[in-house]
This record gives sequence, structure tokens and C-alpha cells, in this order.
Amino acid sequence: LILPIISLSIGASMMGIIAFIGGVLYFLNLKLNIIKKSWIYLASITGMITVYFTGLNGMDSQRFFGWSENFKRVDLSHFLIGKGPGWFATHGVFLNPSELMTQEHNAFLSIFNMFGILGIILLLPMFFKFIKSKDQSLIFPSVLFAAFINSYGHFTLHQSSVAIIIIVALAICLAEKEANV
Repeated sequence: LILPIISLSIGASMMGIIAFIGGVLYFLNLKLNIIKKSWIYLASITGMITVYFTGLNGMDSQRFFGWSENFKRVDLSHFLIGKGPGWFATHGVFLNPSELMTQEHNAFLSIFNMFGILGIILLLPMFFKFIKSKDQSLIFPSVLFAAFINSYGHFTLHQSSVAIIIIVALAICLAEKEANV
């Protein structure tokens, strides 16, 4: 844990630090069996939505402004079926006259932009299956929870090394009748 903590400190990324803390708290919750998994994810989703609407007093690095501008550009077809990969990059948002935001910095918004609400609906059964499964491992579900939190403020799945870690952890957690469900 020493190297990740040093890396997080040097990088000073609030989202990375919050994701790390969330993963550690999820791990501790699994050890102590205090709160149900579904309640943890529901509380996290509620927090993510609440933070967007209440703001972070400038600590969001203008992500919320970019997200708001993204939503202003959504029409009916975009809402229903998305605009495909690369749409946001080609329609970036100027945060100021010299700074162009070409990534959503939110994996959930990225999925919405690519596939619309239909894509999100198609992913929900897998998400609900994972939420309903009992965590028997301490590490893999904690990694996935940290990735879930990190996806709120980063483009986590665009980074191949992180995506590989998430995909492997998810595959292990979703495998039925395995010790690491």
C-alpha cells in the first residue's frame, strides 16, 4: 500500500484519493460486515448526483461545467441511442478561451454519450447481478468499488491498464460458483 499512497499524494488527484479511501472503507466494511453492498452503492450514487447539483466550491476542476455543457447538447436521438465513440472529443467544451475539455472525465457520462439511455439500460442487469451477489473476497469487490467511484470523475475505462484490472476483477466477481464472487 505504500507505493499507491505515495503516488496518490504526489498526483494530488482528489478523485483518485477519494476512490482509494472508498475502496479501503469498502474493504473494512466487508471485514466487519456493517452495511449491505446495495446500500453502499446506492449511497455512492446518491452522493455523486448530489455533489453534481450542489457543487464542490471549485474543487471539481471545472468538470461540472463541462458536464453541464454536454447535457445542453443532448437531443432526442443522443438521449435514446447516443452519438458513438469520440463524439465528445470532436465536440469538446471550452472551459476558458485557451483550455479545451476533450474527455468527459466521467465514465458514466462517456457511456451515455456513446450509447444513450438504451446502452445504460442494457448494462443495468449486469450491474444489478453484481450488486445482488454476495462478496466472498475482500480484494476484488473493493477494487471494483474504488473503480466505480473513480469512474465518476475520471475516464477510467479509457486507460488500458486500469481497464484490464477492472475487467479481470469484474470477471472474477461475476463468475458464478467461484470462491471470489
